[in-house]
Amino acid sequence: MTFTLTEESVLDAFTTDQRMAEKCVEVSQDLVNKKYDISSLVEILGFALTSKEVELRVNGTRFLSLTLAKLPPDYLSPVQLDFIVAFYCDRLKDHHNVIPAIIDGLTSLVQMKNLSDGSVTKIVTNFFQHVSCQSQNREDREKIYNLIKSIVADHSAELLAMGANFIYNVINAMDSERDPRNLVLLFDFMPTFIKQFPLHHLAEEMFETFACYFPVDFHPMKDDPKSISRDALAEKLSYCLVASDDFAEWAIPLALEKLESDLIVAKLDSLRLLSRCAERFKPELMEEHFDDIWTRLKSEILPGSGNSEIVSEGFVTLDAILLNAAQNPDVSKNVETKILSNIIPYVSNTNHHLFAPAFRIADCCVNNNTAFAGEKILGAVAVRLREEGMSLDAKIKLIAKAQTILEICASKEAFTGMDPTTLGEIQKDLLNSLRTSDPDLISLAWLNIEHSIGIFSEIQRDELYSRLVDALANSSNRVDLSGVLSKYATTFGDEVNTKVVNEICNNFPKLSKNSKRNVYLNFVVLVQNPKFSDQILNLLTKQIFEIENRKEVGVALSALQKLLESNLESALVSKIWNNYNMLDNFRELIQSGSLDKDVLTQISVVISLFVRQLSVEEQQAVVDKCLPLMQLNNPSDLFIMHGILSHVDQKVSIGSHFSALVTKLVHMCLEIEDETVRRVGNTLVCTLVNRIERTEENSAAIKQIIKTLREEIKKEKKSAVETLSWVAKGLIVGGFEEAGDIIEDISKLLEHPTLFEAAELAFDVISVEVPELDLPMVKLLFKQKIFHVVLHKLWDKLVKFEESHINAFAFVLGMAPHPVLKMYLEKVGPIIFKCIESKKAKTVQIGLRIIKRFLQEQSDYFRSHFNHLIPQLLKLSSYIDSMVIRISALECLEVICKYPVFVVQPYKVDVILELASPLDDKKRLVRNAAVKTRNAWFLIGTDTSKDNK
Repeated sequence: MTFTLTEESVLDAFTTDQRMAEKCVEVSQDLVNKKYDISSLVEILGFALTSKEVELRVNGTRFLSLTLAKLPPDYLSPVQLDFIVAFYCDRLKDHHNVIPAIIDGLTSLVQMKNLSDGSVTKIVTNFFQHVSCQSQNREDREKIYNLIKSIVADHSAELLAMGANFIYNVINAMDSERDPRNLVLLFDFMPTFIKQFPLHHLAEEMFETFACYFPVDFHPMKDDPKSISRDALAEKLSYCLVASDDFAEWAIPLALEKLESDLIVAKLDSLRLLSRCAERFKPELMEEHFDDIWTRLKSEILPGSGNSEIVSEGFVTLDAILLNAAQNPDVSKNVETKILSNIIPYVSNTNHHLFAPAFRIADCCVNNNTAFAGEKILGAVAVRLREEGMSLDAKIKLIAKAQTILEICASKEAFTGMDPTTLGEIQKDLLNSLRTSDPDLISLAWLNIEHSIGIFSEIQRDELYSRLVDALANSSNRVDLSGVLSKYATTFGDEVNTKVVNEICNNFPKLSKNSKRNVYLNFVVLVQNPKFSDQILNLLTKQIFEIENRKEVGVALSALQKLLESNLESALVSKIWNNYNMLDNFRELIQSGSLDKDVLTQISVVISLFVRQLSVEEQQAVVDKCLPLMQLNNPSDLFIMHGILSHVDQKVSIGSHFSALVTKLVHMCLEIEDETVRRVGNTLVCTLVNRIERTEENSAAIKQIIKTLREEIKKEKKSAVETLSWVAKGLIVGGFEEAGDIIEDISKLLEHPTLFEAAELAFDVISVEVPELDLPMVKLLFKQKIFHVVLHKLWDKLVKFEESHINAFAFVLGMAPHPVLKMYLEKVGPIIFKCIESKKAKTVQIGLRIIKRFLQEQSDYFRSHFNHLIPQLLKLSSYIDSMVIRISALECLEVICKYPVFVVQPYKVDVILELASPLDDKKRLVRNAAVKTRNAWFLIGTDTSKDNK
């Protein structure tokens, strides 16, 4: 729409801000479309721009400025811009109410591309001559700062030519700004500005402009969603205070001065400013002030004020300073010499209260100048360790601290740059520690040896290997030597092979069972080293498959299990599986018939660890080879089968074997009396029915085993109920429809005179999470599904509070997600109360666990039932048969104290009196819980009860 440019139309546009904005858009479009030019616009606006009425001049200037803002930056010609610039510069002398509109216009003008040379200088000179920034309101000051940003961004060359005059005007504009929103704008912009423009003789004045805000004393409004945090403002300010190298002589003293403040926030800001100085300034500048820095910093971290936040920030600052110094080796040496001269007396004195903080400072020094500081600290440690009369505890404490230093030196490969004499003393100390009889000192010595591999000579390594062999062969040794073995085997492979591995292997038959376990658990780490792999695996497999003493098989199996759990590469796992013919050897071992159930279970776990790390193709080959050979009437074969199938990839097909396999498994589970074997069979059935592809044939097989189990249940066979529950678990987790019918069958058994207990446990099986059980088909929200299905099936009996149904449903409640319980709390709440009144301890435990969670949330439902809940909890606090229940009840009572005082006050006296009994409980843990609970109730209504204020 075309705007009719007349005095009347312009006056009409002045009526509201929205109307003016709309008309300015139309005018700008008309200008672009050349309906009229900018001079015509200014001519028509003349009545307003030159009016004696301030308000009319304001509106006229706003109209022109808004129109300029909508024009393309390349629209106006240099001649037109010169005219408008001259007009705006002249208007800077106008009434202060007109200034905001002029600022808007100038902001648009400086973004125009065709400004002639000298225009920006003219704008800046006139603006600062006639406008006092701090005399404007907050919004207008923000506009001025944005105007400066815009000019700097696009016209820096012209501004640089203005020299110190421009810098001075910017300083004046900022000076005394107090609004945090404007300060954020300035603090974000000024570091870039300071780096871009030479400050000349105004460096100190610019610094003082920012220094007056340090440390930041600002508290944001709580109700302001866009409020600026004090910490954010302080961080932005710190960048301004270090924006120029010229600021170093003032920024560091400022930080040190404010560090003496008693205010925690001032100390923290000062430490952070020192860190910022270290990040920004050259090492030579920092070194000039280091004596003062260290004097003040030392008082904060050695030992410090006791405020953990200040101490922590102090060490961050120290790290930053040392990292800065590390850029110049000479500066670094000078700085660390001063620090080390202060801390070394404490580093070597384990009884001094500054021992720990001194070593923490030492760690910082070693991290930044490893060879120099490491040599000094380790030298002091070595001298102290050689002193006569040093207690064993002191040695342990000192060597433990030295371990960190050695780790840093090793990680930075700094031993080559250190004094051989110092390293030699440390070597002797570590070897001497190995010759002692104290297990803690020996353990620490081995840890230090692990991290100082580069400091031992060949002769000293020979002694190390001898000590290593003795430690491995020592049946009472509990030190983990795998790290030492691994590192030395990598660097000195031939030596370790000859002097440790061969020595142990040659004498292996003579070792005790515990010594062999020790060797296995430490040697398995060498399997990943090609130089040792075959030798260690030969030793291991020989002990598993060829040894006559079957009692020692479990020891070797534990080591093999540890190896497979150590994230081996799949290629290495496959190589071990195939080269050592693991499947056939395990079958042969099991068929020997001389293994106990624990070893059989171990074998199953080891096979499972192997198979799950094989490729899908290799897994398929194992399944195809193994399944036809399995004789499930022999329980031993079941463990092999479980190992192969329990974690096999979902892509592996067992479809052709499924029907026969699952049928045999179910029949075996029905007949076997051994609970361990039956559980292995049941978990395998559960996995198979969950993972199998739902073809017509497989579905028919599942229906057939369900039918078989139902028939056996009619014969009152408890094992059939157990197996049916595992079938239900696999189906319901996978979201299969048959699960609902099975749950209904089991629900009916809760009323059976002989099978009701088996039915209760069936719901435990269905609900409980079994870590070793692999169920690849998991239906989304299956726990909610179980809850809804069981609640629906049992509801008629639950409302009658029948004991068996309550016990069964308790398992489901314990499994159900908390949000689901929360949603149905009104419905299941009475059942939860019945759970804690049950005769069965497990049901009570589940009920208490659920109630505690709701009490922690200060549930209104349980609050409304305190008259019933609190007496029952007091009763359970003396529950004879279970310490766990007594403690849980007391914890619930303690949580109740968190409710508002007026809610719990009426129960206070009765509860305190009743707690006398658990205070005398025979179990210490119960007495501790009772004391905490009673104290919490004593404090109800007092000032000390912080949670009830």
